[in-house]
Amino acid sequence: MIVVSGPSGVGKGTICKEVSKLTGIRIAISATSREKRAGEEDGRDYYYIPEEEFREKIDRGEFLEYAVVYGHYYGTLLSEVSGEEDVLLEIDVQGGLKLMRDHKDALTIFLEPPSLEELKKRLIKRGRESEAAMAARLTAASAEIEV
Repeated sequence: MIVVSGPSGVGKGTICKEVSKLTGIRIAISATSREKRAGEEDGRDYYYIPEEEFREKIDRGEFLEYAVVYGHYYGTLLSEVSGEEDVLLEIDVQGGLKLMRDHKDALTIFLEPPSLEELKKRLIKRGRESEAAMAARLTAASAEIEV
């Protein structure tokens, strides 16, 4: 397992896509309880699972890791990492820390933004967050960088 984690907007997805393109290493598809955004596709961007079903999967031990992030569940299903091949996991800081503790053999990479101001510019450019959501993500990023 190659675990790429970092604050929201730091570029995890971009880096994972490039590494996958260059190496052929598969990117594990994460699961989430949030609604699909415009242009997203189930099974490509995420596995979109209703919250109740997500919690049932947690209870059955179907996740390698999971966390509640900004009010929604996110996690990696065991079925996404159960093969022999190398796999890239693009996950939030909570999930990255859990995997560092539980899977000492995983290669873990933490991406840090050049600055919080640059991270704010990236979040603005992405155009998906309200002012309140962006403020929450920047506050969280500041704390995550300190970990």
